[in-house]
Amino acid sequence: MTNPQGNPISLGKAAKKYGICKMTLSDWAKDGKITVLHYPERKGQPLLVDEGSVIIAREAYTPVWKRGASRQFPLPVESSPQPPSPPHPSTPFPEINSAPTAAAASALNTADLVKAYLDHGRSVGFASTTLEHLQHVLSRFARACPDLPSTGEPITAFIASLSTSQTTKQVFFAKIKMFYGWLQEYRDITMPHFRKSDIPRAMKKDPKVLTAEERNALLAAIDNKQDRLMVHLILATGLRTTAVCNLTGKDVYPDHVTIRAVSGVKTAYKAPIPPWLYTKLKAQGEGLVFKNSKGKKLTRQALYDRIERSMIKAGIDGEKRGAHVLRHTAAVEHLEATGDLDFVRQLLGHSKVQTTQIYARLRPSKVQEKYQALSPMRNAPGEPAEQGSLNLDTD
Repeated sequence: MTNPQGNPISLGKAAKKYGICKMTLSDWAKDGKITVLHYPERKGQPLLVDEGSVIIAREAYTPVWKRGASRQFPLPVESSPQPPSPPHPSTPFPEINSAPTAAAASALNTADLVKAYLDHGRSVGFASTTLEHLQHVLSRFARACPDLPSTGEPITAFIASLSTSQTTKQVFFAKIKMFYGWLQEYRDITMPHFRKSDIPRAMKKDPKVLTAEERNALLAAIDNKQDRLMVHLILATGLRTTAVCNLTGKDVYPDHVTIRAVSGVKTAYKAPIPPWLYTKLKAQGEGLVFKNSKGKKLTRQALYDRIERSMIKAGIDGEKRGAHVLRHTAAVEHLEATGDLDFVRQLLGHSKVQTTQIYARLRPSKVQEKYQALSPMRNAPGEPAEQGSLNLDTD
């Protein structure tokens, strides 16, 4: 098979480039070489190909799903169009990758497209919670906008009409963008243009952190040895809950634990641990360190529930309940103890130090304490320097 320029192209690349099922192209190529002479700008128009010396207008071709090529969704053709005349050799070929904008889809029914998108999600293995969330968001969007919006104004008006927090509005906008991303990839409908001011922005909140008293109360309230070990591990290393659930004895070493790259952990890294924690972790064996009552892998939700129950028992405030609060607490306490932001970044497994900087402003009173204790200028030049300070008077 060759492209319009006459260069050979494989069936797989052609299927991906032209949006045609590979099996269909294979059937066309059985009787001879195929040259694509004209690629339509819209689905449903005939595709003009040259099989040897015969020019044929292909009408009933189907777009291929890039994930799961076995699923074919033929697009209806209202009428059989007349085969177009072959283009003159001097006539430039139409742009193959040109796609209609959302303005061309203004008459499309939003609910039907949402249903097709959710069917696609099920076919490619979207998580059940993801599908439920998409169903909730997009069904409300379809009711508010029965016809697929061709401009950004109806979408921004729908987002603005939601009586929810700014964070929830941002989530709704993100889900609608996912939906339009699918439309662009499989239906050649691009997302309408939005002004930057129209995109909802959520106010970033500082993470909640336990005080030393709350941390000690939590540890005292835990009766289960495995739960106490879990809390000790997170407070000592700042591990994410996903990493805690996936930790095995083989990942535990005398001076660190190896965190593998899994869902929720983008890159593998090593988190240092103290010797006493190594002994306790290694005592759990070579398999999973933390297990449920049936001896199987502990889920993230089960981990959340265990820690939250212990926090309730310790009398910790509702806003500070949650396993991730322990990670924030570990970050702040290590930053206060070391004053080294890059060390805390590596401890938490952050790829950028900007992500870690949020912990530097959580306890401004500690900045004052450290200044009074460590600043070389806390004593006036010429005065006797106290232990731990530096006298810069050189007269």
